Formats: sequence, C-alpha cells, structure tokens
Amino acid sequence: MSDLLRKDWQEGTVDRPTWTADPTLGAARELLRAGFAALERGNRQEARLKYDQAVSSAAGADLAEIADAEAVTFAGIMLRDAGDMAEARRYLEKAVAASGISGESATSSTAALTERAATLCETLSGVYGNLGEFAAAATAAEDALRIVRELGMGMGREANALYNIGMAKSLAGDHAGAAEALTEGLGVAKALDGDFGWETIQQALASTLIDAGRPEEALTYLRDLEDIHVAMPDLAVSAVKCAFEEARALVALGKLEEAAASFEKAGRLGVRTEGAADIAALAFHHQAVSLAQAGKTMEAAIPMGRAADTYEAIGAQAAAAHCVGLIGDLFAEAGQSIEAAGYFREAVERLEKILHETETAAASPAPGPVLPDYGAKEQAEQDYTTPEARAAMEADLQEFKAKLVSVSP
Repeated sequence: MSDLLRKDWQEGTVDRPTWTADPTLGAARELLRAGFAALERGNRQEARLKYDQAVSSAAGADLAEIADAEAVTFAGIMLRDAGDMAEARRYLEKAVAASGISGESATSSTAALTERAATLCETLSGVYGNLGEFAAAATAAEDALRIVRELGMGMGREANALYNIGMAKSLAGDHAGAAEALTEGLGVAKALDGDFGWETIQQALASTLIDAGRPEEALTYLRDLEDIHVAMPDLAVSAVKCAFEEARALVALGKLEEAAASFEKAGRLGVRTEGAADIAALAFHHQAVSLAQAGKTMEAAIPMGRAADTYEAIGAQAAAAHCVGLIGDLFAEAGQSIEAAGYFREAVERLEKILHETETAAASPAPGPVLPDYGAKEQAEQDYTTPEARAAMEADLQEFKAKLVSVSP
C-alpha cells in the first residue's frame, strides 16, 4: 500500500485529535493502529491478534471512544469481519464523525483525506448494505468516491466505488441513479489496461436497466456478454446469471415465449454449474410462469416440477412445496381436477411436515440456504422457524387446503 496509508493527520490538514488520557485505552489505541498496519500488509492473522490484544487491554472499556478515527476504523473492520454489523456500524460512524470526511462540505482543506479514509467509507457502505440500509450505503460509497478522486487513487478504485454506488442505489430503488453510476463505472473500468472485471459491472448495469424500464438497452449489454462467457469458462456462474437477466428483459418486452426459452437456458446451465443451483431453481420457476402467461398452461407444469426438484435439492423445502402447489394450479386451470387434487394434497402434506418439524426447532434453528439477490429469497426462507417464514408457510398451507377442497368431488 502507499505511504499515504500511514500519514493520518500528521500533514497538518486538520488538528490532530487529543488522545484520551486513559492509559488503558492509550495502549489499546496503539494495538489497533498496529493491527491496521498488519491488515494493510495482508497479514490478517497478526491483525486479528492485535485486535484481540486491544480488546483485552481495554478491560471492558468502549474502544469506540478512543479519539483516533483510524484505530476505531480498524476495530470496526474487525467487527464487520466477525459478523457483528450493528456494532461495526456504531464504530465506523464514530470514526466518520471524528475524521470529518462525510458530506458534501467535507474537502481536503477540512478533513484528513487518506487512503484509510476511503477504506473507512467503503467499509461503512458495505456494513450499511448488510443491514439493509441501502440509501445510507449509497451515501457512504459516494463519500468514498470523492476521496478516491481527490487523492487520485487510480481508476480501478474509482470504478469499484462507482459500482458500489450503483448497487446500493439499485437496492434502494433508485434505478435511474444506479444506472447512471454503473454506466460511468463501466466506462472507467473498460478504459483500464488489463482485466478489471468490467463484465461484472456491465451485467449489473443490464440488470439495473431492466428495473429502470429500459429492457432494450439491457439486452444489448447482455448479448454482448454472451461471447465473453463462451470464451471464459471460469465465468460459468456469470453466464447463468446473464441468461436469467436476458429472460427478465424479454419478459419486460412482452416476449414471453422467448423469455421462457432463456429461463430454460439459465436453468439448464445452473443445475450443472457449481454455485448456481439456486439461480437454476428460480429460472425453472420463472420459465413455468412465462409459459403459463403465454397461454401454454400444461407445458408450464414440466419446468415447475423441475423448479420443485431443484429447490428441494438445495434444501429450500418450503419453496419446493409452493411449486408443487402451483403445479396443482396449472392442472386445475386445464380442467384436470383429479391431477390437481393430487398436487394440492402433496403440497399440503409437505407444508404440514415442515411446520411440524420447525415448531420444536425455534430454540436452535437450522438455517436454509443463503440465496442470491435474484428474488429467490422470496421463494425460499433462510430460516423456517422465524415468525415471517412460518406465517408465509401457513398462508400457503391454508390456500392449498382451500384449493384441494374446491377440486375434490
């Protein structure tokens, strides 16, 4: 890393903070700063050791009260890595407030702009994102971009900052703002020599354009990526996602049969690609929906069955049961009551079994799979013991029970 990483407030851009007089926290501060330096050298083991030593030396005192933004930043990073997002946010917000780097009025003349300050904003943005606070994540990412540009930290870091802004804005529902940031980020990334992963930015841009109501533009970007995926087998998961997004764009254009074919492609690729089975399940599900919407009701039953099987294979039992019930819907719509009753009955039995098994597991829940942000989380709950998950399953159960009665003689 650059020497900028070690300059903190020594160059006179702001007054150096007055350190706490508490000798215990003073020792903790030095350990945290040493840990940050170790982290920058890539020595995560030493960084973790220094953090643990700092916690021990503080003897229960609040490390967030140390009057050193960089020391507190490092502690926040360690908390983030440990999965304690709420506490990481508290630390990192204190570090931002202490350093004066956030907000439009913060400039190099009023704040200590260093690479560590950029790292602070990037980390805080990620923490906000993990907590679902996407508007705040976008703001923190914008602070990071400003610092990166003012310090001239390179086009790679700039492209990454723009990508972070775009993703956060997209998740916050600001699809137009997200598309603007991702378009700029893509231009920066493509201007770099060598591979900077511009494909990831382009795919994210295409997805955002669909959500922004610009599916034609999205298709252009997605089809441009197809040749890249063929030439680079290591991008297999990206190829699955690309096919899925292409299908979404076709749905937005009202081309339902073409969309169904693209969803099928995503499903076929996904089931044989490591790490993509969850996308495959959702792709088969959407293939069935697209066919049904195109009037091909009975053709839709086959991919819906594949969706149920794939969900079950990845441990998403509630989603599998839901799909079985939807097959019943398809047969009922086709006037085949006996077949419909069989699927409704199976869906009811599956849901009752899941609810019974999870009723006694609330004290020690076994989480299901963590699914990607492709809407799959709406179909497969990560923890079937939560009130929200149980409520969703209960609603499905009552719906399919009623439908079973409606088709029974």
